[in-house]
Amino acid sequence: VNGIPEIDRSKIKIGIRNNYWSITCEGYYYQTFCSLDILGIYNLEVDPDEIEEIAYKDAVCSPRFSTLFETMGNIWYEQIYKLIDDELVTRTNDNVIEYKYELHDNREIYTNNVRVEKEKFEQLIKDKEIILYGTDPRYAVEFMDRFANECIIKEIWSENNEHKYFYGHQCTKPHRVDESTFVIVCDRDEIKALSVLRNNNITNIIIYASVDCR
Repeated sequence: VNGIPEIDRSKIKIGIRNNYWSITCEGYYYQTFCSLDILGIYNLEVDPDEIEEIAYKDAVCSPRFSTLFETMGNIWYEQIYKLIDDELVTRTNDNVIEYKYELHDNREIYTNNVRVEKEKFEQLIKDKEIILYGTDPRYAVEFMDRFANECIIKEIWSENNEHKYFYGHQCTKPHRVDESTFVIVCDRDEIKALSVLRNNNITNIIIYASVDCR
């Protein structure tokens, strides 16, 4: 169950298993649990050799899987806490101190295991005004390619001063918006993004990495 950091001490692989399920994920200390990449899910009752990988949307129908996945979210939080308390990590990652002081207030955010099905996500954003928070090449580009025509892109927010425009939209700093506006987080530093949004009283938030598009 212990999170194992890679050589750069930031990317973490974490796994959990019992007699019924085996789950392995990986991600970074600044990610929420719900947005981790799922490397493998196996139903050990019918596949003890872990040959046939099961999609999250199929596995989540099992109460036993959901319970184990929730337990894994709590372990993720505990491992993150240990990791950012490590002196070596602190020396090699300048922004890790920020997360250390946010952990106590944000346990629910770190451990949240709610992932959004693609179909539900499409319904949520259909013809709605959307603000894209972040220009991460993996998630922001994928969102624009897949879903930009499904919604109305109102603004794009970026903390990166180098990004003036993204897909023809001018990038602006985060600020208060109407409560009905959805904010899709496509920023690498998810915890920082969520903190900024909460400070601006924005609650209509979806972390794009938690959308199950597979």
